[in-house]
Amino acid sequence: MKIDDREHNLVRNAVTAVLLSSVLVGCSSIPEVGTPAFSQYKKEQREEQRVEVMEEMPDWFMEPPVGDDYLYVAATAISPDLQMSIDKAVMDGKTNLADRLNSLMSGKLKRYVEESGNVENIEFVQQMERISQSLFTDVNTSGYRVTEKKLIKVQKGYRAFVLIEYPLGNANYVLVEGVKKNQKAHAKLRASKAFAALEDEIEAARGVTKNSK
Repeated sequence: MKIDDREHNLVRNAVTAVLLSSVLVGCSSIPEVGTPAFSQYKKEQREEQRVEVMEEMPDWFMEPPVGDDYLYVAATAISPDLQMSIDKAVMDGKTNLADRLNSLMSGKLKRYVEESGNVENIEFVQQMERISQSLFTDVNTSGYRVTEKKLIKVQKGYRAFVLIEYPLGNANYVLVEGVKKNQKAHAKLRASKAFAALEDEIEAARGVTKNSK
């Protein structure tokens, strides 16, 4: 063997030894599973991940936009699969959206009932409550749109943040159509000027849409 070859082998062996020792040091830095030190290590890892997620969290997640024409809902989910994390976040967002819409439209119906003068009619009030509770299902929220999306790589896979936008015009339409299905309730609720105006507004909008086709 030539001297150059011998020197080359010595250098290569030295580099290999350094790399191996680095790996061993890295492994030895992780405490043994089941020990108090390992529990502390995992706790510190979770804290580091939490801080990282907080730093990467989009502003619109903490403070969703507020508008007169749209309802905005933010949601987040985590999954080992990237697409699954998005799908789960959207699913959670739709659930939150349905809850928000139910609350919002229930408040509107309550106001319309008060304005119609039927607030003392317990049977009518309960009927309106049942209508409002059954209005916004997964199908009724199909007019939603994902307007913002952000993905973060985390220890267990991916965390997705989504912002969902839903037009309140759709919600008003669902509300009116739901009341119309009950002719007696519809007749009583039309005594509310606000409900009658809302109904006329929706009919006018539908007429414009039909004429534009």
